[in-house]
Amino acid sequence: VRVEQTNTKGELLTNTQTFKQSYIDYFPSVSLSQKIGAGNQLQLSYSRRITRPNIWRMNPFYRKWSPNFAMVGNPELKPEYTDSYELSFMFFNNIATVTPLLFYRQNHGVISSYNYLQDSNITVTTFRNAEGSKSYGMDLLINSRALPWLNLNGTFSFYNTKFDADPMLTDYAAEDGFSWKANVRSTFTFTGLFNLELYYSYTGKKINAQGTEEPTQNFDIGISKTFLNDALTLSLRANDIFNTVAFGQAVNTSSYSQVSNHDWSSRQASLNISFRFGNTKDYLQKNKKVKQNQNEKSDQQDGNQGR
Repeated sequence: VRVEQTNTKGELLTNTQTFKQSYIDYFPSVSLSQKIGAGNQLQLSYSRRITRPNIWRMNPFYRKWSPNFAMVGNPELKPEYTDSYELSFMFFNNIATVTPLLFYRQNHGVISSYNYLQDSNITVTTFRNAEGSKSYGMDLLINSRALPWLNLNGTFSFYNTKFDADPMLTDYAAEDGFSWKANVRSTFTFTGLFNLELYYSYTGKKINAQGTEEPTQNFDIGISKTFLNDALTLSLRANDIFNTVAFGQAVNTSSYSQVSNHDWSSRQASLNISFRFGNTKDYLQKNKKVKQNQNEKSDQQDGNQGR
């Protein structure tokens, strides 16, 4: 059992509004596993998880993105809890690890976007805790190192989600629908030169508490190089290089229906420099030893020349 204490405090400087939350949570988990043959394992597990609302969803500052769209956070937003039950079977060999997984998840206090009309022509998005939702489906996880210079990680998920009927979010009955998502990460290691990483993800059309969300996809690329006996790492990364990340949704309530699309500024590049101080001593000692050996060799050569 894991125990966590959470304290959140914020202040809106425009009107000195303050908000804070404090809560303690308990997270039990249990798993049973059985090896089957050589390199195979069956596992049954249960765990309780938490998804805390980020500061942007709690910030009560009114942000108007366009003449017809605005967003305001909810400082009373509570965390979302998930009871997760999973049955997995792992296949191991020298080439890859393949894990098919069946899951059932019960979510409580689901953090959901909530849209309403303001002055008949402005859509305001805020966030509320829905009653709950249930989801079931399957995941397929693959990790392969078939080639010494290539590492592949992929995940595919197909699932059904059903939101409990919640009059606070919609006047309609419970939302229910299937969706799928997938991602793949490829890391190419060019020994002595650099590492290249490619990442692609796709999420299909899915439901939310008030309607549906449109498909979205993303492609990132990164390159890294190490120096000083791997103590210094220089990495360059570009996110959403094809500018495909966007958010589109269809909202259906008894009072209005709306289809909207928002293109976030997600395309960006970053340069990162990191240094592992724990390697400094080993690196200096190694260089000191190399120099010492070179000096001893030089002294020996000088002595031989003097004979």
